[in-house]
Amino acid sequence: MTVQMTDPMNGLVFFQKAFAGGHIAPQKGDIHSDLLVLNDRPDVETRLTYALIKNRKVVATATFIPVDPIGGHLCFNTGYAVDFSERSKGYGKEVTQKAFDELINGFKRARIPHLYVEALVSTQNEHSNKLAYRLFSASPSACMDEVSGQPAFHYVRQLF
Repeated sequence: MTVQMTDPMNGLVFFQKAFAGGHIAPQKGDIHSDLLVLNDRPDVETRLTYALIKNRKVVATATFIPVDPIGGHLCFNTGYAVDFSERSKGYGKEVTQKAFDELINGFKRARIPHLYVEALVSTQNEHSNKLAYRLFSASPSACMDEVSGQPAFHYVRQLF
């Protein structure tokens, strides 16, 4: 059996169902009113999920999980997903950029000196690589995903 890379689409589907069923109560973003944020702890680590809302529907999510610091500074691994019916409308870029805005606002307010984000994207995922190239870094490093052993690109960006 081949192990796959972690798929943020699974998180989007669970978030959509939980939101529609009233099982979660995300807060509105401080900057973007069409963005909801849920801070939860499904395992041991904190997870921040930002959901882009269009016509009262969750169309995309960007999820951030703390990972090893970079140069001693906080870093989050990022996963983003767009509902299949809403693809090719720019929602992946929109949810990720708006989530960055909210992260910058919140962590600067908390007086965190620097904040990094990273994305690990399968070499086979053309659309996610295009987005990561634009929003994270134009010079990713090639690597192997630790979970699946599949080739991937590692993108890193310092938000501030």
